[in-house]
Amino acid sequence: KTVIADGMVGVGATIFRNEGFAALYRGMGPPLLSLSILNTVNFSSYSYFRNDVFRGGAGWDVRNGCAGAFVGPLAGSISTVEHMIKTQMQLDNISGKQYRNSLHCVTSLLKSHGVNILYTGHVVNTLREGVFLGSYFF
Repeated sequence: KTVIADGMVGVGATIFRNEGFAALYRGMGPPLLSLSILNTVNFSSYSYFRNDVFRGGAGWDVRNGCAGAFVGPLAGSISTVEHMIKTQMQLDNISGKQYRNSLHCVTSLLKSHGVNILYTGHVVNTLREGVFLGSYFF
C-alpha cells in the first residue's frame, strides 16, 4: 500500500507509524562505517603529505592545497566503491528488492561482474576528490 505524506514531518510520522522507530535509522551503518574510514584516510594522508612531502606551513599555503590534492587518489579508491554500492542500493529500492543489504549487494556484484564493477567511475571520482580535498585543505 502506497501512502503519500505531506512534508518532512508527515513522512517521518508515516514511517514511524507503519514501520516503527528503528526504521527511521535503517541504513545508517554502512555510510557511517565508510565515512569513518574515508575521513581517517583523508586526514592521516593529508598530514603525511603536508608535513613530510610538501612541508606546508600554517594558514593558507599552496603547499597545503597540493598535499590535499595528493590525497585524492587514495580517497577516490575508497569513495568510488562506497558511491557505487550506495547507488546500486538506491536503484534497488526503485526497481525491486534484489539485494538484502549492502554486503549482499557487494558480493552479488563481485560474483556477476568481477572487481572492476566496483570502480566504475573511478577516474572522474578521483579527480573530483582531488579538487575537493585540494581546496578543502588549502
